Amino acid sequence: MASINISLVGYAILSLLAKTPLSGYDIVREMKKPHSFFFGQAQFSQIYPELARLGEAELVTSRIIEQQGKPDKKVYTISPFGLQVLQSWIIAPTPIVETRSEFLIKVHSLWLADPQPALIQFREHERHHREQLAAYEASLEEIEQRWGSRIRLMTTPVFGDYLTVNRGIGYEREYLAWLEWVIAILEERARQQPQ
Repeated sequence: MASINISLVGYAILSLLAKTPLSGYDIVREMKKPHSFFFGQAQFSQIYPELARLGEAELVTSRIIEQQGKPDKKVYTISPFGLQVLQSWIIAPTPIVETRSEFLIKVHSLWLADPQPALIQFREHERHHREQLAAYEASLEEIEQRWGSRIRLMTTPVFGDYLTVNRGIGYEREYLAWLEWVIAILEERARQQPQ
């Protein structure tokens, strides 16, 4: 078995395959679902090389599924060794790292900007985050209606969905409150500008 340094995308793939076997296309689709917001925007160009590395390290296996009228599909499954590696990684210490944000770097210098064009950008961010919040709330409602209070003790993948979508809701609510606060300030600054 070859030695491998598993990337964060690799662990994301393993976490999805721990739920169910998936094709590369299915993995990208799963990462784009509202309750999977934390995966980020993985592209096909990242997924397939990572699947190859995971296969070389014997963390995943694959099989070809023949399809009528379509190209054959390669479906990946986490191996027992891959599951062990994932379980160890889950409980390993996680570094506390804040990522750089282009938007916040711009906000830091907002004092240099005309408030009118800045408002356009802030309102666009507000619209996007309202849509995200609505998607997360709908996902949470679906989970809670289906499973009720049992969800808190479940040992199935839906428990992870429940925890992460709750985090997404909290994040979006706080971010929207901050955006609304900044928008109010920018509107006031725009009104104070000489005509």
